[in-house]
Amino acid sequence: MKAMHNSVWYQRFGQFGLLTSLISAFILPPFFGSSTFLLHLLVMLSLTFVLLSVLPFKRQFLLLAPMVFIELFATANLTINDSADALILFYAVSGIFFGTLVLLFVLQLFSPSRVDGNLLLASINTYFALGVTFAMVFGLIDHMVPGSFSISISSDDTPNSTEFMYFSLVTLSTLGYGDVLPVSDQARTLAAIEALAGQVYLTIAVARLVGMHVSSSESSRGDR
Repeated sequence: MKAMHNSVWYQRFGQFGLLTSLISAFILPPFFGSSTFLLHLLVMLSLTFVLLSVLPFKRQFLLLAPMVFIELFATANLTINDSADALILFYAVSGIFFGTLVLLFVLQLFSPSRVDGNLLLASINTYFALGVTFAMVFGLIDHMVPGSFSISISSDDTPNSTEFMYFSLVTLSTLGYGDVLPVSDQARTLAAIEALAGQVYLTIAVARLVGMHVSSSESSRGDR
């Protein structure tokens, strides 16, 4: 019982820390001159919390642990060696890592379990991790197809990581301000997919959580 309690504590601490670092990755860099260094630092910080959040799940931990080290290498390499190849590697590795994290959290949401704080945090983290995943894919697309995005308020022809994070969150929430526009066919298609994925995920996640809560409440009343 004590081990189980510790696992839940580690998991909740990891989920809360991951949520804090993901939100910070979206919010803080623009207040430091759109600092890509701060963004990369927050990405590295989130990796520790990812491992803590899946610590009670052996298969997920064994899958993500080696991916964390690859992500650390890609992020550190970009910080030290600010080159196009390092940036492409960072986008590719980060997209795969956070995409895998989204998949694992979605599977956790639909596994037989009860609604608790850990599951609620995981469901919220899934939404933000989805935004990070698409931000990395957008960055990768922009390097594969230069000029895929047009930024009306920036004099720089090449968007940076923080601008892709901003565009991804705006697209995911379907705000669509129009200051950053997908221009290429690939970018426009991915932006549409992200907008649909965000809305579908919110609908399904809320329905799932409410259904689990109702089912748990009915079971509790039946046991009395």
